[in-house]
Amino acid sequence: MTMKNIKTIIILLLISQIGFAQQIGEMDIEPNTLSAWNASTTGEYQGVYQFGFSEAESLLFVYFADGVYYAQIKWAIYADESEMSIKWTWENIKNFKVVGNKFTSDKTNGEFLKYKDEGKSTSAIKVSKSWTGVTRDGKYEVGLYNAEICGYLNGKFSEGTCKLLRHEMLKNYSFDDLKILRNEIYARYGLTFKAGGEMEKYFKAQTWYAAQYTNVDKFLTELEKKNIQLILELEKLK
Repeated sequence: MTMKNIKTIIILLLISQIGFAQQIGEMDIEPNTLSAWNASTTGEYQGVYQFGFSEAESLLFVYFADGVYYAQIKWAIYADESEMSIKWTWENIKNFKVVGNKFTSDKTNGEFLKYKDEGKSTSAIKVSKSWTGVTRDGKYEVGLYNAEICGYLNGKFSEGTCKLLRHEMLKNYSFDDLKILRNEIYARYGLTFKAGGEMEKYFKAQTWYAAQYTNVDKFLTELEKKNIQLILELEKLK
């Protein structure tokens, strides 16, 4: 093989990698299907984004509250060595900051985009260092907008997780409402409540609830921690 032929092969490989530098799950997508998503309102990028499919699926939650963005990954793991059952786990992305349509964080960087396929445009987010492990070096993984965040969350009081609570917002909540609001935050992560207790009885009656962890503190977002502190203060006043 001549040096000229070798150079031609290298150039073709580079073109191939550049041409398909993005993936949705394990599927390559063409660059011209993506365009910048320039938000018209503050906080427009918040939502639930889906990465991958089936067993490789994970969700990225992007929250916006009081001028601050928060981000969190949710994915399934095997509950035991038998690999017969799964449970959910979460990881908070630290220092998630958005400037324009781009974001940076301690875990990964990327940008918010619009993905166009067969004439249909979908909001999306592109990450440079995918946590799913499906992307090769130099590739980006794209997650598609799945749902509005407050409506996606389980429970009666999703605002405990998706909004920054204020005294004024909670002034008409009863003591029982405040207690459920606070404990729902833990229940969404699968906290196991005290056996025979009021909260265990309440959440066991909820179809979405599954007890999986004895402690879920490491899963809590900074937003949820602020809300829990406020709720506890208000409970003492009731």
